[in-house]
Order: sequence, then C-alpha cells, then structure tokens
Amino acid sequence: MFKNIFYFPAKNLSIVVTLMIIVGLIVGSAIDTEFLRVLMPIAILAMIVPTMIGFHWKEMVSVTHYKVFIAAAIINFIIIPLLAYFLGFVMLKGDPELFAGLALASLLPTSGMTISWTMFYKGNVSAAIKITAISLIAGAIITPIYLTLMFDQIIDADLSFLFMKVMLVVFVPMIVGTFIHRWLMKKYSQEKFNKKVKPVLPAISTWGLMLIIFVMASINATIIFSESAIILQAILILVLFYLLNFAISTIVGKWLFNREDSIALVYSTVLRNLSIALGIAVTSFGPKAGLILALAFVIQIQAATWYGKLTDRFGVFKG
Repeated sequence: MFKNIFYFPAKNLSIVVTLMIIVGLIVGSAIDTEFLRVLMPIAILAMIVPTMIGFHWKEMVSVTHYKVFIAAAIINFIIIPLLAYFLGFVMLKGDPELFAGLALASLLPTSGMTISWTMFYKGNVSAAIKITAISLIAGAIITPIYLTLMFDQIIDADLSFLFMKVMLVVFVPMIVGTFIHRWLMKKYSQEKFNKKVKPVLPAISTWGLMLIIFVMASINATIIFSESAIILQAILILVLFYLLNFAISTIVGKWLFNREDSIALVYSTVLRNLSIALGIAVTSFGPKAGLILALAFVIQIQAATWYGKLTDRFGVFKG
C-alpha cells in the first residue's frame, strides 16, 4: 500500500501537478500558508538532487554523436531562447514575471526524461545522454547571462546574484548527487543500483516537486484568483511555445538525420529542465514565474507522450 502511494506521483506526474495546483489554490484561499515558505529550500534539494545521482560526467568529453549534438546545441541555445524571447516580447511584455518563467524554461534544456523518452521510443540513447550531460552544464552557465540580457530593462537582474542562484540550484545538487552516487556504488553493484535504487529517485524528486507547487500555489492563491486570466494566458503561450519547439526539432530531424538520431534530437531540445527552472524561479523571481513553469510540467509530459505515439503511428521519421 505504502509502496503504491510512494510511486504514484512519479507515474502520474501530469495528474499530480494539476492536483497540487488546485489543492494549493483552495487551501491558500482559505488560510494563510506563508509559514510554509521555510520548506522551499528543502523541497528544492529533494526535487533536484535525485536527478543528479548517476550524472554522466564521462559523456561530456566523448567525441561521438557530434552532428546530433551540434544541431541540438544550436536549437537549445540559439533558436529556442530567441523563440521564447519573441513570444514573450509580443505576448508577455506587460507581465515580466511570466516572461521570466518562459525564459527560464527556454534556457535550461534537457532533463532525466530526455533519456527516458528517447529510450522508450527507440531513439539514439547514447546521443541523448551526451546532449543531456553537456546541455545541463552549458545551460547553467549561460542562463544568468541570457536573463540579464533579456531583462535588463524589465527586471533588476543582478548577474552575480543570478549566477549564485544557479550555482546553488544546479552545481551544488550535482556535487551532492555525485558523492551520493559514489557512496551507493560502494554498497551496490551497478546492476543492483539500477534495479533497487534508480527507480526510487524519480519518486523522491516528484514528492519535492509536489511540495514546491503546493506551497507556491497556496501562498499566492489570493493573487492568482484576483488575476485568474494569467492562467489562461500562461497556458496559451506554453502551448504555442511547445508546438513551435516540436515543429522546429522535427523539421531539422527529418532534414538531417535518421529516425534514431531524430528522436534523440527532438527529446533533447523539446524537453526542458523544468525542475531546475522552477527552483531558480521561486528563489529569484515572483510567483507568476513559478506558476507558468508549474503549468509547463503538465503540458510538457503530455506533449512528450503524444508526440512519440503519433510519430510512430504516422511514420514521421525515416528509418
């Protein structure tokens, strides 16, 4: 019974995220939950550290799959940020917090789900691992710079402050995750680690995510209810953002690569690291930045699932 409850959120992420937003808004409209804010640092670590355990450091120095990697890097760090900036400038210029949330999603590519979805739909897993490993480091380094360039006139974005936040949210969990992984490997073989420990990590991360979303929604329930139109606005721009992202990556994949490399390219560019983006948003920006990223969780997981099914059904990529 306990085991089923523990794993349920990770297996039903889109349902759970939606439920946490709704419950958080209801509770926050009834009582003041400001006291829960002290839990945010713990929740952020619980969400991010498990995703860093077993991080593939060696893939960053490998020279394999360089063509797919170069294509993914151009999409991830040039095309997608420009797309987000254009959408934000046109549709969110009057709401800098939502704009910042969208920008964070665009600047932090790939997640653990990148590798999982690439594997599930029989793509090039080795390429996905390489892109994920390097993109995480690169995204962490360039995000403060990009944010300062994007919002210098909109948000008081101190480059050193943002870099410190990214360090805390990305590199500290990465280092902690590396030490935990080394400690676990002294106790378990790789086979036992993959079988007993690895399946537990996404579940732990999801519980941290649930707590963040609940606290964030409940604390800001009054603001959100008074401006309910922002939810519809956020959903609209996210749907447009992901549709364009899928279209760009699919066209490039069909044009340049075979099916396996195309699947790796799409899932390495469309799936954004929303956990880290959310961690930065709730510590550096306002509640609306966190809200748009929470909604992105719901849209991203549904889009990734249906994309894989539809591309297989209609034979989008060549063999």
